[in-house]
Amino acid sequence: MTVPHCIRLQGPWQVIPPGGDAATMPIDIRIPATWQSLFGDIAGTAIFQRRFNIPTQLEEQDRVLIRVPDDAGEISRCSLNGIALSPCEADPQTFEITAHLREYNHLEIQLTFIPTDKTQETGGLWKPVLLEIHASTSRSQHQST
Repeated sequence: MTVPHCIRLQGPWQVIPPGGDAATMPIDIRIPATWQSLFGDIAGTAIFQRRFNIPTQLEEQDRVLIRVPDDAGEISRCSLNGIALSPCEADPQTFEITAHLREYNHLEIQLTFIPTDKTQETGGLWKPVLLEIHASTSRSQHQST
């Protein structure tokens, strides 16, 4: 089994804060950032958005995934280029995006988090969102020889 090549989708991101809607102007932010540093103790759903180019040197059989940190909060929706993504069966924080990649891409993650006084939970995208490239088996074997 090969280790995927990972690209950290840190900044720049935009966010529509909890309580905002499609008409709300997104705010520019840098990721990683905790929920509390962005919104304080406000609970709700925020919409995190980021644009990125297609990774270079992809081969036809390569798989590309988006991995959201496990402790970010509840993902109520994840989409790429306006297409809703389903989580991978083995990991609900990971989404296959291979079939939906374009030259220029728009990722949107709707994240729900409820900070409480009783826990020390840190929510939000306080760890990088990863773009994982899983090389095809034939390419991995070729690279290891």
